[in-house]
Amino acid sequence: MKKFGLIFFTLFTDLFTISAITSLFWITAASSSGFLLAKYSFTSEVSLMANLKLIFIPFLIIAGIYTILSVIFKRSLGTLLCNEIRRRNFWKILATCMLDFSIIVSFTIIIDLLLQNYIFFETFNVMFLLIFVYCLISAVFKGFTIGRYFFGIKLRDENDSKSFFKYEMIKFAVIIAIPYLLMRFLGIKDTNAIFLDIVFLGVISTLISIIVIKKSVWAKISGVTKQHLFYPKIRHLINFVALILFFISSFFIIRILNNHHQPEITKWMGFNYPFKYPDYPHEKPVKPYVDFLKTQHTSPKDYILGLFEKYDVVILQESYHGESTQWDLITEIVHDSIFIHNVGHVFTEYGSAIHQDKIDKFLKTEFENDSVLKLHTAKIMYYMSAPYYYFIKNVNILNSSLPDSLKLRVHFTDNIDWDYFGNYYSYHEKSENFNRDSLMAQVTIDWYKSQLIETKRHKCLVVTNYRHANGYAGGVEKVKNSKPLRYLTKGNQGQYIWEAIPEKTANVLQHRTLHKLPVLIPLSTIPIHNGKWDKAFAINGNIPVGFDLANTVFGNDDFDIYPLRGAKTELTFSDIYTGFVFNKPTMELRSIRHYPYQKLSIEQEILEKGITDSLLIERILYYTGNESYYYTDISWFMWLGLNQFIPILFFIFFGIINIFIGFVFLIWKLLKKALKQGKQAHRYKVKFATDNGYGKS
Repeated sequence: MKKFGLIFFTLFTDLFTISAITSLFWITAASSSGFLLAKYSFTSEVSLMANLKLIFIPFLIIAGIYTILSVIFKRSLGTLLCNEIRRRNFWKILATCMLDFSIIVSFTIIIDLLLQNYIFFETFNVMFLLIFVYCLISAVFKGFTIGRYFFGIKLRDENDSKSFFKYEMIKFAVIIAIPYLLMRFLGIKDTNAIFLDIVFLGVISTLISIIVIKKSVWAKISGVTKQHLFYPKIRHLINFVALILFFISSFFIIRILNNHHQPEITKWMGFNYPFKYPDYPHEKPVKPYVDFLKTQHTSPKDYILGLFEKYDVVILQESYHGESTQWDLITEIVHDSIFIHNVGHVFTEYGSAIHQDKIDKFLKTEFENDSVLKLHTAKIMYYMSAPYYYFIKNVNILNSSLPDSLKLRVHFTDNIDWDYFGNYYSYHEKSENFNRDSLMAQVTIDWYKSQLIETKRHKCLVVTNYRHANGYAGGVEKVKNSKPLRYLTKGNQGQYIWEAIPEKTANVLQHRTLHKLPVLIPLSTIPIHNGKWDKAFAINGNIPVGFDLANTVFGNDDFDIYPLRGAKTELTFSDIYTGFVFNKPTMELRSIRHYPYQKLSIEQEILEKGITDSLLIERILYYTGNESYYYTDISWFMWLGLNQFIPILFFIFFGIINIFIGFVFLIWKLLKKALKQGKQAHRYKVKFATDNGYGKS
């Protein structure tokens, strides 16, 4: 039975290893492989995860390579682990690595918080430097680390006192330094991408080394071995108390430093939630940006309206779905007499093109009072957030004061059903199966061409979110000839419009944060260029402004707001966008999620469509008709600050795990002798009973 268990564990370990490497490969590919695998994963319109074939093929390739190595060298990771587990060394070594890494994470967070106001140093760079220092200290003290000391492991070498230095430095070089320098040499600057590449390459190189030579490369070259020490019980108890004190003191130090930087808006475990991004600490690099801003005096509204003097189609990037101050700006723009008389058309990502008749009829109808108007506005579609709802409502009010020839038209462009029930499942079930951006763009392109033929007004404002607004401001060929960025920045609504109407299209980027795609956190954000732009606007008094990007210090910056997955940056902001508007700093943005008459509109849609699925009705009423479910300003900002909160969560997680492991280890050591004596006593009793014939019939 025991032999069967070992065989099962070996097979399970090998299968788990292959699956883990495949998963790590795709995590790395999704977040850091833009340099090599850009055209295969996470382009604008095609999600890799929707194509199971692209996931299964690497699994087979990795399984094949793993099997070939195992057959050639007559061992696999599973068999090696079984041998280690028999000697009970594997779990101690794993726990040692976990504790040492957790200590490095703790000091990384503390030092990062201390440096924020004085010098800019990306968090992962701080971690890489601390790993080097940790390895160097270990080499100086003959392999001593806190993790090894706690679990009673000592490095030993009888031949050369320099072997410990070789062991630690080769380990650092193979796992950290060589991959890091390689990524930098290739032009990859994103430390999140570099971190994932290091993890992936480190795991692969270590795994191959263990299978081929039964040990790590650094252990083989240095000749260093591990010795397991015996501690008295009191030493284990003291070590465990010291472990608890370390993590508790680190917890309070990190909390004090965090709370010093962050406003007291809401708390979690005594931490002020990190809503505020760290200020960029240096003013000298920001001076050219500030000097430029002092020469610009055009408001965002006037800048966007001014673009219509030269262009027919102006694409405005919606910074975030649900953010209300940008829709206040858009409302101001469309209410201006210049827009009413010279433009008159707004295309939005919101709303399904198949329901254009709904919005046309609504905008031409005058309602008897405000309550009726609010109800009919809510019935048009599921808005997801309140700002667009109020925009549509205000356009109706404006149209009521205009003659038919000047009434504004709002055009829906999406091919996703934005009804309350349609929106719930249509996006998740169908969005991977069509070119959404090209179809949204085609609505604008077809309208524009028909307006030209009929010699009607053909200028329009297109409002679309985030990457959909990407264009070819610096020229189509510049983007298309940029490998691999052509795969990462193509296929967006704005670019399709640009190709169809190349000389008469402009696009405008609104001030926003960027999606950095940190490790396993695809929605977290950080400021553009690590806060340089925010710092410049702050020094300039956060004055709202709009300007062209071409040949400016802003426009010449590397284009970093789109997740390039570690690809070498070759494009600038002026290559992708015509202009830029700054309206409000991040901390002054607002989110309004709920709007009136949602529940009543849902109930009317149920009756009109004859929907009988009670589970679906309950779900829709909860998520879209429940006012208490909707995000507040605070919860929306918590999403924006997630990138800064994750390290704190990691520290707490690692602290809890290490204290738990330390407690189990302590109990095991305290009871080990008693358990051993108990087993010996049991064997003696069994032997005594057998020798004396007890228990026989």
